[in-house]
Amino acid sequence: MVVLSVLFGICLRLVDERVETTEADLQKYPEIQLFVIEMERFVPGEADLDIGTFSFSYVSRLTKETVFEIIADEAVQQGWTPDERYDSQISFRRNTGKNSVPQSGDLVVISYREDSGVFDVWWQ
Repeated sequence: MVVLSVLFGICLRLVDERVETTEADLQKYPEIQLFVIEMERFVPGEADLDIGTFSFSYVSRLTKETVFEIIADEAVQQGWTPDERYDSQISFRRNTGKNSVPQSGDLVVISYREDSGVFDVWWQ
């Protein structure tokens, strides 16, 4: 019975490898820092180690339009390709060269919540 309990616990940990992100985590991923413009306040998100996603939110000192404009300029300069753009969301792709599958590589989506003034960043 004890062996089954231990195995069950191990399986649960293997199934769900989600952890809360912290502001310090941004230092670990310099490629994601270009999507953080004039951060006034960090809002924790979630990293899912199983599927390779990293998310967080922040409040900027600048307007949505200014932040999106700066991000668009800097992302292109650093090798990111604009993917989609809507009024309150932009996204970028970057081929990491890890494989030859089309649409492989990094994807970053930045959304803006009008009601709270928060930018949500999701990276895979």
